[in-house]
Amino acid sequence: MSNYIKYIFLLISVLSIKVLAQQSDCSEMIRFAQEDFEAGKYEQAISNVENCLSTGTTEQITEIRKLRARIYFETGKLNDAEKEIGELLKINNYIYTPTFDDQRFPVFLKMLEKVKISMSQFQVSSVSKSNESVEMAPATITVISEEIIRQRGYTNIEEVFHDISGFDISRPYGSMYSYLYQRGYRSSTATDRTLILIDGVEDNELFTSIAYISRQYPISNIKRIEIIYGPASTMYGSNAFAGTINIVTKNHLDFSPENKHFAANSIVSVGSFNTKNAEINLSAQINKVSAQVSAKIFHSDEHDLSGYPEWDYNWDANNFDAAYYLSKLSKTATTKLLDSISKLDPANNFFTFDAAENKLVPTAAAINTAMSLDKNGYNSEINGMPITFSNPTRDSYFYGKLTIGDLKLGFQHWQLSEGAASQFTDLAFAGSNNYNNWSARQSFVFAKYEKALLNNLTFSSIAQYKHQQNYPNTSQTRFSGYATGNYDIFNLINNKASGWASTFFYQQASQFRYESQLSYFINKYITAFAGIEYRNSQIQGDYITTTEPNPLLLGKGGDMYNTDETGFYLQTDLKLKYKIKASVAGRVDNTKIRGNSKFAFNPRVAIVFPYKNFTFKTIYSEAFKEPTNYQKYSTGNTRLLNNPDLNAEKARNAELNIRFSPTLQNYVEVVAYYVRYSNIVELRSVTYNDAGAKTDRFESVGITSASGIQINSEYKLYNSLLDKKYNFGKYTLNFNYSYTMPYNISSDLPVYDIAAHRANLILNNSLFSDRININAAINFVGAKETGKSTGPLYTYSNINSYVIINSAISIKGNKTDSKWLQATTLNLKINNVLNSEYFHPGVRSANGLTFAGRIPQAPRNFIISLYISL
Repeated sequence: MSNYIKYIFLLISVLSIKVLAQQSDCSEMIRFAQEDFEAGKYEQAISNVENCLSTGTTEQITEIRKLRARIYFETGKLNDAEKEIGELLKINNYIYTPTFDDQRFPVFLKMLEKVKISMSQFQVSSVSKSNESVEMAPATITVISEEIIRQRGYTNIEEVFHDISGFDISRPYGSMYSYLYQRGYRSSTATDRTLILIDGVEDNELFTSIAYISRQYPISNIKRIEIIYGPASTMYGSNAFAGTINIVTKNHLDFSPENKHFAANSIVSVGSFNTKNAEINLSAQINKVSAQVSAKIFHSDEHDLSGYPEWDYNWDANNFDAAYYLSKLSKTATTKLLDSISKLDPANNFFTFDAAENKLVPTAAAINTAMSLDKNGYNSEINGMPITFSNPTRDSYFYGKLTIGDLKLGFQHWQLSEGAASQFTDLAFAGSNNYNNWSARQSFVFAKYEKALLNNLTFSSIAQYKHQQNYPNTSQTRFSGYATGNYDIFNLINNKASGWASTFFYQQASQFRYESQLSYFINKYITAFAGIEYRNSQIQGDYITTTEPNPLLLGKGGDMYNTDETGFYLQTDLKLKYKIKASVAGRVDNTKIRGNSKFAFNPRVAIVFPYKNFTFKTIYSEAFKEPTNYQKYSTGNTRLLNNPDLNAEKARNAELNIRFSPTLQNYVEVVAYYVRYSNIVELRSVTYNDAGAKTDRFESVGITSASGIQINSEYKLYNSLLDKKYNFGKYTLNFNYSYTMPYNISSDLPVYDIAAHRANLILNNSLFSDRININAAINFVGAKETGKSTGPLYTYSNINSYVIINSAISIKGNKTDSKWLQATTLNLKINNVLNSEYFHPGVRSANGLTFAGRIPQAPRNFIISLYISL
């Protein structure tokens, strides 16, 4: 045994001497190459250090990349110089601080800043919780940079997802403004299978896991948006089921590239539907201390749907004739039912027994009574206000962070108050101004610490406390009557009046979360990330409800559930032969609720192979999703039964990603994926009483799958001759396409409301030295099959395909203008330029009576924004 140890020690010593010798040789070769550069021997300088790109240290490779970039500048090969700077930035995860020697080459520094900005869409920090390139990260990723946000004229983050692949979107303008379904997973409720992060801090609601993708986040404070496709439980645990969205906010240098002590910017916008928006961002820095504060207020009345019969609030007797009431009030006769009716209606004034059909059927007098009660009740008022369509939105946001060296402290608070009228029909719920409104509040504070303990070892930790409420303006006003099925034959015999009634809701939850991570760069071949995470949550089991405002003060109930979650994860990245990267990761989670403990393990394995201008990725990943308290314990007007025995959902995902990048900024990416979901939790209609009445309840309904293809591409063209002579020559063309085929394996039917085909074509043109920017986006969404052929009862057999064109034009000041004009940008965004009428599907349980089967989308509308940066 001792001989083996000696041989191993000898082998390690020989290899170490060899590596040190190679590094020493590279130091000499770099010195010779720099001398050749000064002497103008450019080809010889490049040749001298060619081998050191694969054998040198990180510091040596950095010097080589800088030297090669300078040589290409001197020889007029600007594209090659740009590519070398891109490779330079990749060495240390896009972090590079210019040295004193770099100051001698201003053209290098100018190109460095340009490449940093353009490459911001090719870097990501949320896959492995560490900076890395999009090409080499072990996931499929789309990054929307600040430059893209500005060029396309986005006014809120929800607009972004209409222009990228892999998402199917339904915008109901209701209690949730928009539902985002990633890679074919059609949730019953909302965007509750995708994790949303703000600077890496989780922002999903605790009670429902919903990611509120609305208008509350200030677009002017966003540096980039990172979208990860596929399960990410390996790093984030339960909520990262279908994918992850990370919103990265700006730091001081983003607000002030000149690194002034103070900077500020603001946006003021007005638009159609009485839309008003105001944002302000303040930033200051002194030495190693910086602070940023961001705030936003958004108001809109939304587009008016009262011209559609589902929202005109007119009681239409033609829809509810005598035959309808006869069918609605008739019941299958049972001995128990006959005995009860004979006691209440011995003279058969209301009901008679049809022996041939074995049914209790209403008399003509009973039908007339029910029709009269419904009509009178429907035309009544709430607190002296007539029932009409209204659907206003009132959102606000406040965010701040303080950085002191390696420590970052921050907070966030937002509140949504959004009308809930449009997702329901006027037969069931009132307009939003008639106490039919949904309000959500969410706040968190956090402390982050990141420190390089050694040159190759970094420690980071985060502590976060989050509090969430549905309050103060959360209420529903519902019509209860005989035609709508709320009242039955017993109510009719007792002459119960139809009418509107309001219910007020309160719900709260809080969570403490702590996570620590070590990043260990063992050598240039092996990197390891390990972390541990703990969460303690106090989450209400159900809403507190009252019939008067202030349920927090008047209501009772809302049992609180204590949940402890612990997770440990490990990821190892190996750089193999031929630059192949193998990434192996796994996470173990333990969830404990009131003494009941569950374990889950989720792996991720990825192989990344860069070859010339191609990058090949193969990825396998798993995720789990614990049912929320909302799904297990809560009830509501349309959901009268809970289900505390729901099982955790499971996702298993496999994908192949091929990316071709002929230049630094141009690329084509093709992704094929297959994902299988088991124990999926969905709303299902079930019987809840002896009379056979139906209600919705969450059920673990079985297995579904989704397979698909995503194509993403970008082509940038810069014609210096055209730009110099005619002041236009900078074009960017983006095209993406999604093919999605979700399938319910358990029922052997397609999953409905998901378009099989989606495509986007986006053209951008910068004119007059970037002073004017014109952008046009064409969105195609294919037909969405619905109805009995896809499973659930639905009011439409399909939602038609559509093509929408959106455009944006911006004008900004330049150096020849006054100081104020230089700081000003004016943007005009026109949505639905062709004024097309098109629809999005309603919720999954839409039956046309309570929930609308389809939601009309906004006609042509505009928003004009004034942006000022100081």
